[in-house]
Amino acid sequence: MSSICQPGKKICCLFIVFIGLYINVFGQNHHFINQGIIEYEHKVNLYHLYSFGSAETKAQMPQFKSTFFKLMFDQEKSLYKLDNQPAGNDQLPSQPTEKSVVYQNLKNKSIISQKNVFENIFLVKDSIRKTTWKLLDEERVIAGYRCKRANGVILDSIYVVAFYTEEIITPLGPASFSGLPGMILGVVLPREHISWFATRVHETNLSENQILPPVQGTLQEPSQFKTLLQNSRSLWGANASFFFNTTLL
Repeated sequence: MSSICQPGKKICCLFIVFIGLYINVFGQNHHFINQGIIEYEHKVNLYHLYSFGSAETKAQMPQFKSTFFKLMFDQEKSLYKLDNQPAGNDQLPSQPTEKSVVYQNLKNKSIISQKNVFENIFLVKDSIRKTTWKLLDEERVIAGYRCKRANGVILDSIYVVAFYTEEIITPLGPASFSGLPGMILGVVLPREHISWFATRVHETNLSENQILPPVQGTLQEPSQFKTLLQNSRSLWGANASFFFNTTLL
């Protein structure tokens, strides 16, 4: 080294060492994903939604019900649908979002959703929702990925807290959430007491036929579907607003 790094060349040597360390440390750690499968836990606070009568009855019911979904994605599209469920999950009160299938396509800015309303299945085609997000400095780690926080409002009045990672470059997320500079790994709707959080990310290659839109259900325009839900509000009782809003997600 003494023959290389003589007094006139010390600055050059230090610069070469610095570049080498930068490539080794930062270059290796910045790995970006553009396709794979993400597992999400969708959690609903049952105590908030339902009255279980006596304290003894309430104590026999878990406070939260978790439903598990998977999101298959590549650079342009995603498919969100039910994954394997824990035993006994069907014994707990069901939620409108539990059987939803949502396909989002960035190329043509479309979203196709399969929705269940009581015993009926509907297919709703719309454009990808535009959400005005406010990006914040807060960070947290979700499923091993460093995520940043964003706040937004959807469906005119529902406050949303989301966490996205720039390490997964597809700007989509669970259900119909999208529009942030990276994949959304966490969503909280505080007023509705529901959340989605990624539990695991699988980086894997997917074939074209693994990310296809749902086809089952009676085709509905978005306005028709909203009218249908409005007409069903009386059947949902005290939780009509919750079921109306979450069915649209």
